[in-house]
Formats: sequence, structure tokens, C-alpha cells
Amino acid sequence: MKTEHADLARTGRRGPDRDRISGEARYLLNNDEGYRWLVREAQVAAVSLDAGTTLARVADAARFAAGFHTGRFADGSIENLALHIGASLMDRRPAPFSSAKPSGRRRVLQFASHLARIGGHTRMLQNWIKYDPDSCHTVVVSSQGGRDVPASFIDAVSENGGHLEFLPEEAGLIERSLRLRQLAREHADLVILHHDSSDVVPTVAFALDDLPPVAVLNHADFLFWLGSSVADFTINLRQSAADRRRQVPVEALLPVPLAESERYLSREKAREILGIPDNQVALLSIARAMKFLPSGGQNFIATAGRILDRDPRAHLYLVGARREDIRPGLGADPHERIHFVGPLDDPSAWRAAADIYLESFPFGSSTALLESTLFSLPVVRAYDSPCRLLVTDDDAIKEVVSSPVNEQGYIEQAVALIADADRRAAEGHALAARIRQQNMGPAWKRQLDEIYRLAEKTRHHPRRIAPTTLVISEEDIRLSNWMLRDQRGLPSLSGSGLDGNFLLHRIRTAREAGRYDIARRCAWKILTEKPLLPAAWRQLAASCAGR
Repeated sequence: MKTEHADLARTGRRGPDRDRISGEARYLLNNDEGYRWLVREAQVAAVSLDAGTTLARVADAARFAAGFHTGRFADGSIENLALHIGASLMDRRPAPFSSAKPSGRRRVLQFASHLARIGGHTRMLQNWIKYDPDSCHTVVVSSQGGRDVPASFIDAVSENGGHLEFLPEEAGLIERSLRLRQLAREHADLVILHHDSSDVVPTVAFALDDLPPVAVLNHADFLFWLGSSVADFTINLRQSAADRRRQVPVEALLPVPLAESERYLSREKAREILGIPDNQVALLSIARAMKFLPSGGQNFIATAGRILDRDPRAHLYLVGARREDIRPGLGADPHERIHFVGPLDDPSAWRAAADIYLESFPFGSSTALLESTLFSLPVVRAYDSPCRLLVTDDDAIKEVVSSPVNEQGYIEQAVALIADADRRAAEGHALAARIRQQNMGPAWKRQLDEIYRLAEKTRHHPRRIAPTTLVISEEDIRLSNWMLRDQRGLPSLSGSGLDGNFLLHRIRTAREAGRYDIARRCAWKILTEKPLLPAAWRQLAASCAGR
């Protein structure tokens, strides 16, 4: 374990005990090693190759860090390379930034890497624009890739008097960055970034100081991301997202803006449409399939089965997940009263028909939960998350509903709600009232106005950020291990003296980092002990093929 202890010493932080270092923490250490390979590739490119190649390698390193937690949430080792390129670009600047407002309204440029048809982030941005008639919103998208944009979003921008523009993806990273810079000069008093973790375009675009102030909306608060060097402040969606490890000097708070469903159905009508009997107690959970995958001893599907066993009237409906998407990782067939509805553009009928909302775990779906409270549904919050940032802990929710401390507490809360209709009604109405108060209407608008007042006092100030090293904490370890969810269910070889799950993970990270030599050696090591293991042969073949 000498190498691992050397890595721990390099971080300058107190790590977990020796047993943990030899167990769960080594996944985090392995991720750090893979990331540092990619950092070196980006730094070599910055010295000897062109700017476009350097930016692509910066994006590769950031993508790796977002997919395999490395004990970092920002890092000057790669971000400063993109910042330097952006600052040195000849951008054919038309004129310095001007704060003139020809329309008389505040000009807000909302930048997104892409707009998803299904998911809470696009709806959040849509609601922001809808609730902010005092501002004119320009929405710029860098990498939509031909995917459809929801018609309701397009309508919201149009009704606001704003403009939706897609950057030309065939133009390359530098040209897109220069176009974004130009749009900010011409159409913005404030820029809000909603970008993907590895999108280098905003860092390059806003690397100069003669631009409007820039804020990052921290919608991916559990992931590494680029953009700290050009962010004048962050906008967190909940208090727990505040994190100085991102190296942004100022933080603000804006709760997720919610909107009432435009398709109102009574409980009776919704159940008639969906074929749910009136005497059934309908439990609902809404999330992408990956959020239900078992991890770290938590298995939502198994826990839900134990809840359903306690009362034959109860049925659970999973919106967003298909059975085939999560069945391979479950280890057993789901309970017969769990119904997989699959992804839906509009799940409002299921919310109207439901009696109780169960938050998914180990990964919650915050916007889906908050939107469900508007239907006066009582909520059972996720328990003992591997990371506080993976589940819903918005202030309004915490004031009304406590989080179970363990699986048994989760089951007991759900069972108590199934048994008591009056309790369901009381808790559901209290929660809905609190959420409406904080996430909608005048109270939400006052918090948005605070954001705008902060922006008016802020001058754009891009700056280099410090290089960061691996931090090992209990939460970093748990977050790293949660990200292994896609590998759960792979054969374990620990009984033979060889930890096959760890080696399979190392193969995957080595391939992602372009280190196919290491991936091949790990595959051979597995095959020497388990020559008939199909997973190892597949990994060896992929590593030999260089993909």
C-alpha cells in the first residue's frame, strides 16, 4: 500500500483509516490516477499542439472527472489552459461591452450546452424565463446535436420577446466560443451559464474582462465542472450546494422555480384514464432509470418490494424507468406490484392519480419530487445517501419532512402513509403550501431580484484558479463508489484473492484515459485466475482494439 499512502500524503489532507484505504478508497485513488494521465496529455498539447487539440483534451479530462469522481470539483491544471487560449484569441471585437438597454429591460443571456426534451433542468430554465417578464432573455445553445427542443420552451422564449440561437457545431470550439463572446457583448447585461461539466466554450468565450458579469447556475452540484475561472459568482439551487472547492469567490441562492401543471386532472379522472382502481393506494416515483440502480448496499427496488409486502392495496409506479433498463443490476425480479411506466414528456396524470411520492435512491430526482408536491402528495425522502448532493434537501422540504435515517425508517414512513389517508392529506397539503411559498410567485421573484442586484454591482473578472489535488473524505469516497453503479452486478472475484470488480473498473478508467496498455495488463491478470470469465475477455478485446 506504499503508493496509496504516498498519494494520501500528496493531498495534504487527513484520509480514512488504513482498512478503508485498502478497500473503498482505492477506487477514488484509481480515478485520480486516470485523471492525472489526461491532465498531462492536455498540458503536453498546450506546449506542442494547436489550440483546438488542447481544448479537446481539456474537455476529455473534465469529462473523465465528471464521470469518475476524482476528489475534485474544479482544477486549474486544465481550466487555466482553456482560459489562456480564450484570453489570447483575436476575436475581431466590435466594441467594448456597453450596459445600454435599448428595450428598457434587463438583458439576460442564458447559455446551455443542450436543452433536454425530458428532465428538470430545461423546465427550470423555462420557468425562470416565464416568471421574469422584466428581463429579455437570449438563450444560446452550443451542442444541441439535432435533438428536439420542447415546444413549450420555444414558446416561453418567444413570449418573453427573447431569442433562441444555436451555435454552429460544425464550426469547432474556438469559433463557437468567439460567437458566444460576440453575442454576450451585443445582447447581455448578465450571462448565466447552464453548461455541461466538460463544455470548454464558456471558459474560452469569457476569458476577457471587457464582458458582462458571468454567473454559473450550479445545477450539477455533485459533479466536477469547468467554468470557475470565468464565474464572477455561482447561483446555488440549495444551501447545501455551497462549496468553496469550486474556487468561485461569491455564492448566491435561488430555489428551483416551479410552475403549476397546465394539464390539470382530478384524481378520479386521472385514475380512470390510467386504469388505476379507486381503492388502490398508488405510490409514485419519477426519475431516470440510472437513479434507481443499486449502489453501496442501497436497492430502491428491493426496499419498495418490502413496502408493498406490508399492504396488498399498495402499488408502485415508476415513471422514467423501463424494466429492461434496470433489471440486469437488481439481482432478483422486481415485486409484481411494481409497474415500470417508462419515460414520459408529461407525467402530470400520474401525479394526479398518486397518493404518495417515494424519492428514488441512492440518487434522487429533485425537480421531479418538488413538482410532485404541487399535487399535494406526501413525500418519503431518500435515506442515508452516499452523498448529500445526490438527494433532495432543499430548505422548504427539510422544514416539513424529515429524512429517514435508514432503510427501516424509509419503509415505516411509507407504510404509515399507506395506512392513514388523513395523514397523507395533511402532510401533502402542508408540503405543497410551503413549496409554493418558496419556489413560486413573489417570494421566488424577490430572490431572483437579489441575484440581479448582485450582478449590477459586479464587474467581470476572469482569473486563473489554483491547481487542485485529490481530496479524500468520507463523502468523496462514497461519491466515487456511487459512480460505480454501472458496474454493479459484474462478477466478483474477491474470493479467489483477486478483486475482479476493482480490476474491471480499472480497465474501464484506463480505456477512458487512453491507457490501453494498462487496460490490457489488468484484463490478463483477471484471465490468469478466471480464464472463462466473459467480461474479462470482452474488456481484453476492446483494449486490444484500442477502443
